[in-house]
Amino acid sequence: MSSAYGSVAKPAMDNVDPAKLAAVLETLRFHPASRPESVLAIVPVPSARPLSPTLLAYLQSLLNHEIRAGNTYPQEFELDAAGFAAYFLSADAFLAILWPKSQALRKSESLSTWTADQCAAHIAGMFYVKQNYPGRSSHICNGGFITAPQFRIGLGVGRAMALSFLRVAPLLGYCASVFNLVYTSNEASVRLWSAFGFKEIGRVPQAGRLRTKDGKEEFTDAIVFYFDFLNWAAPALELYNKPRGPVAKL
Repeated sequence: MSSAYGSVAKPAMDNVDPAKLAAVLETLRFHPASRPESVLAIVPVPSARPLSPTLLAYLQSLLNHEIRAGNTYPQEFELDAAGFAAYFLSADAFLAILWPKSQALRKSESLSTWTADQCAAHIAGMFYVKQNYPGRSSHICNGGFITAPQFRIGLGVGRAMALSFLRVAPLLGYCASVFNLVYTSNEASVRLWSAFGFKEIGRVPQAGRLRTKDGKEEFTDAIVFYFDFLNWAAPALELYNKPRGPVAKL
């Protein structure tokens, strides 16, 4: 992965317990009120590797959809498969899978055999967790989140991924998180991270030249969000179906 600091490799964390991480991932099951017959499960992308061309193309298409929209991610041009993998899959990545409750989502479930239609029907979102800085600051992570367009209303996919991020990032060895560019025009994202206790530690004026609904472009500020994993208890998964408000008040 290339950054302002050059090529940044995934750090070797001495405090990662793979068994504990796997056990927590098994608990990350969310029950959408609008889909009582379904469950949202968080699955690590490495469990699906080697990625099939079909799965890789679907995940790549989710990011490229955001890039084309031009109002949430800073990239201006679509990424090819190698560029997508280097950016989104360079460290730890996870999928939000919408699955029928009547069918167990087994560890042996092979996403590599899924067709394009199956990917579109079941992969509701994805997010990555990776270091934000190299070396002596590699204990601070960054995250990127995308909800598939067809799952953006009524399922709370973003909220489920946010709760999962807060659970898994500390288990991956990180002490804190910094989100560098949360554009102020991305109101849903700003509300979500503010509700979960992320602190606004700065603003970058005119950080994004973003597309507007009328097809024009305008400069937009970005918020820098910070979260300390060491001084906050893991949130209860029940918050997924609670009224939308600050976590501290729930």
